[in-house]
Amino acid sequence: MQRKMRGQISLDLILILIVAVITITTMSVFVGNFQQASEEVALENQLDKISFELADFVTASQVMSSTTFESKIKIPQINYDGKKYLPIVAIDGSEVVVSVDFLALEKRSTFSMQLGQKIEADLVNGYLISRNTIN
Repeated sequence: MQRKMRGQISLDLILILIVAVITITTMSVFVGNFQQASEEVALENQLDKISFELADFVTASQVMSSTTFESKIKIPQINYDGKKYLPIVAIDGSEVVVSVDFLALEKRSTFSMQLGQKIEADLVNGYLISRNTIN
């Protein structure tokens, strides 16, 4: 009778270990997916924040359009996966596109603003520069 109890205890122990391993594996996969999803949301938020900052800058330039001026704003870096990246900013007519491309992940944030007839914008060495084109 003692031998059956020892065998039963060992079988119970093996079942508990199998359940524990399955539970730990499932939890680690869940945590990994959750962390990746939260980093992607943080990336989107950073892109949106940069877009809003640049939109505010363009709006402020429009307010200054009746004067002669040149103004610039540094384009902030993006933190993703423990590294810093400089976003890609492009000016296409009245649209400014802020984006960053990763191998398997492409996130983009876009805003469209009319620069006005007197205002022009350029990208130089990580800065967005706006100026009055009429002297």
